[in-house]
Amino acid sequence: MSGVHDVISEYKSILELNVEDPNSSRRSAGTQWIYDDLPAATIGPSHYPRISVLSFSCPVESHEIGTYRQRQTVRVEIQIRVPRTKWNGMTPPEFLNDLSLDVMEALRLPASIASLLSQVHVFRAVLEAENTIVADDVLIRQLIYKNTLVR
Repeated sequence: MSGVHDVISEYKSILELNVEDPNSSRRSAGTQWIYDDLPAATIGPSHYPRISVLSFSCPVESHEIGTYRQRQTVRVEIQIRVPRTKWNGMTPPEFLNDLSLDVMEALRLPASIASLLSQVHVFRAVLEAENTIVADDVLIRQLIYKNTLVR
């Protein structure tokens, strides 16, 4: 389903344009920090913070996938990963919270929503769930957005 990939790509583009990488050495090198996949298990805290924009698997909702002009639901998961060490004097939860707010603000920008609407025919994008996971060496904030598309 190309609609899902279009939505993922659009979210990724919005974040790349509107959220600055807090890692100054990576920013000066022009290294990527927003991906459309999960990080390999072998990467360490020096590769964080990192954002992943993913297709979120969920149960099928009735009457949401069908023929021309019917609706289908796509859920997008944005994972924000930060190291479990202090960052610029902030604790990991504070840093994760600040970065999460930057991500959510970028997705609320009128230009971002207009772009999303015009390019991939999304007429609704709602933050459906938010969760923080504690992993071995990182904190992960999951933001689940529900998007309804015109097919």
